[in-house]
Amino acid sequence: MTDNKTDHMEAEARESTRFIKENKEWINRILNDTQINARVRKVRQVSQETVHLEQQKTSIEGDIVMNKYYEDYQLKEQEREIERSNQRILFADTNGVGRLAKSMVDDIRRLGGNEKLLTAKNNEYLFPSFDRPLLTIKDAPQTLRPAMTVTALQGLRSAPILDYTTEEVAEYEGLSYANLTAGELDFSHISDRNIAEVSDTIVYCNDVGYLDETIKNILSNQVLDREMRYLTGEYQPSTPGESDRTHMNLYRTDNPIKKVTGATLLESIMTAVNDLHISLRPYATIAMNNKDYVELVTELAKIGLGSIDLRAYFGVANILINPYMKAPVVGHFKGLHANYYTEQFEFYPEHKRGVGLFVLAYSFDIRFVPQLFRIAEVV
Repeated sequence: MTDNKTDHMEAEARESTRFIKENKEWINRILNDTQINARVRKVRQVSQETVHLEQQKTSIEGDIVMNKYYEDYQLKEQEREIERSNQRILFADTNGVGRLAKSMVDDIRRLGGNEKLLTAKNNEYLFPSFDRPLLTIKDAPQTLRPAMTVTALQGLRSAPILDYTTEEVAEYEGLSYANLTAGELDFSHISDRNIAEVSDTIVYCNDVGYLDETIKNILSNQVLDREMRYLTGEYQPSTPGESDRTHMNLYRTDNPIKKVTGATLLESIMTAVNDLHISLRPYATIAMNNKDYVELVTELAKIGLGSIDLRAYFGVANILINPYMKAPVVGHFKGLHANYYTEQFEFYPEHKRGVGLFVLAYSFDIRFVPQLFRIAEVV
């Protein structure tokens, strides 16, 4: 029985060996396929993990970049704010009128708040951020400042006409060479003053920059308004014996500007431009009031040119609008010269009214070369 069992087991072993030998290639192929699949699965798993890690890495790097960008932005904003603060302090507390005004106010308070006049005669405080921008400001819409000559020259007595024009233009205007070389604009020194009335709240507050801007805005607006009144003959003397200022009037009758006429406003202005020397026209300015401007645009609209650029249409450099202008004035406004110079800055406290009066006293004069201009009139 035992021998039979052994024989049977040997027979199975031989059968298994034979099966393995006969199917060795097939068995190996199955084993290889299984190993390959396992490796593929492993590679796929590793690949997915790698992609996930890369995504996490990209996200982290993006967060780092954004955080750094935000931190840099915050830092730059802080630096800019510090710079702006420094500029405000430098402007208001070092050079501006705010420092000068505050020193006056502090002196008044130190002296017991009496009604004593304190005068600042040292113009070092007033340059450059007070005197020049206020009296000689160029960025003044609806004035003639953008086109005219404005200076702050102490002791200016005269200026040669050749400073404003050329020999060719002078000859065209009928000025001889002798008259041209000998001709000058004679500047006098006319005294004037403007007053800024400021409330105690602003005067005694700690914000020097705000006080500075308040005084500047009031005084500069007064200077510009009074200047336009002089230039258009609208100013009326306020005190007896006041210096004559009629020579500043563009519409004066003594040594006047040449008048050019036309049947319509459009025709008169175009004729005035064309009457200037050809070399002046590209640099010329047309100054008119608001009513004439609307009438001119309306007239152009009737011929289908309502939206045209007026400067290009007339071939000039500027169109300036101001309500004080009477008839339109066309010309090379470099030949209109205003000179200002600050003499002193004063402070008067009026405690009963709750205000402080800041007074700017200055010398000035305005002169012009009439041959460089034309007045356009409708007849």
